[in-house]
Amino acid sequence: MWMKKFIILLMSCLSLWLMTGEVCAYVMPLDQILGKVRKQFVTQNTLIIEQATHVIHSRDPLREKVFREKVWLKTPRYERSMEMAAPHLPNAAANTPKTMPVPANGVLKTEEPPVPAMRQPNPDAAYRWILMANPKGEISAFLSQLGIQIWDLGYDRCDGVVAYRVGARDPSGPRLLVDKARFFPLLLSYVLPGDPEGRLVTVRFRDYRKIDAGWYPYEIEYTLEDAPAEVYFILNLTANAQIQTSFFERRVQRAPTTPRPPESQSIPDNQRLKKIMRNLEKKYQ
Repeated sequence: MWMKKFIILLMSCLSLWLMTGEVCAYVMPLDQILGKVRKQFVTQNTLIIEQATHVIHSRDPLREKVFREKVWLKTPRYERSMEMAAPHLPNAAANTPKTMPVPANGVLKTEEPPVPAMRQPNPDAAYRWILMANPKGEISAFLSQLGIQIWDLGYDRCDGVVAYRVGARDPSGPRLLVDKARFFPLLLSYVLPGDPEGRLVTVRFRDYRKIDAGWYPYEIEYTLEDAPAEVYFILNLTANAQIQTSFFERRVQRAPTTPRPPESQSIPDNQRLKKIMRNLEKKYQ
């Protein structure tokens, strides 16, 4: 009788274990996960990226602005970006349909082409460094600086793909999701460095393609709390080109200052002013 109860208890425990297999499943140690991630990008020391940036407003997602940008990256942590010149817009009058009705005054007004809005490139490049060469063991320290609890490991899914999770189980917290099969970063969320409001950044990496120096995602979605989402589509990418460190120096152009008059010139001016004041005093005494 007791043997029958033992078998029932054993079968119940086995069923419970199978139901919670994801919790009990073996999770690869952090250094192994990040080591395999590092190997995907270990030879990419510099990158020159040309990208199309789509700025999407959450209130009206059907309307978006597109900018063409160029980004230069060099390890360790050198970054520079700038907006490229917009393509020439054709003359609106040249494309006016011939069947367009003419007003009574005989003058046909053509709408001027819209002037592209100016936008400053995204200054946050933190998410890009995980996609480049890093010394062994540095990625874990970098993730800690971004507020990710690197000791909290588990499994998750990202766009239907099974992934290792490093960091918060809560989707609204800082974490890194890594493709379990290919060890590509799929999602990285972190607190925006230097942001006084402590807003959360969420970056999704898609469309990985093989390049000469490794792999790179050709679609990157960048989302910051209370800000329009941005999607970057890679148009051209060059790896390991020679870039001088001085190229990344920020040169601040100072406003021109009015030169001060020489001291020899100011003294006669003061004497002349005193003489005028004395003459006025004598006149009105």
